[in-house]
Amino acid sequence: MECRPPIPGSEPLTTLTADAVITDEGQDYHGIDEIRAWKSKSNAQGQFTVEVLEVAEVGGETVATTRVSGTFPGSPVQLHFHFTLKGDKIAAASIRQ
Repeated sequence: MECRPPIPGSEPLTTLTADAVITDEGQDYHGIDEIRAWKSKSNAQGQFTVEVLEVAEVGGETVATTRVSGTFPGSPVQLHFHFTLKGDKIAAASIRQ
């Protein structure tokens, strides 16, 4: 199953608007430069895989329910990726438990 939009961290940054905001673990990352730094830091913390379990439209957002497994404490975890689109790009995404 392919998820549209892709999970943050797995997509090229060109799928984001220039002023996109990603929220992860309560921290907001604004714009391409901050998001690039967040993505790089996350990738350096260990290997992980994301399995998409379900995708639904909820209250104007696309919500992907996933199982994230990897080399981190508590693995695997179920996370919900909430996307807000602007045209064909991701304007906002938040990662929630």
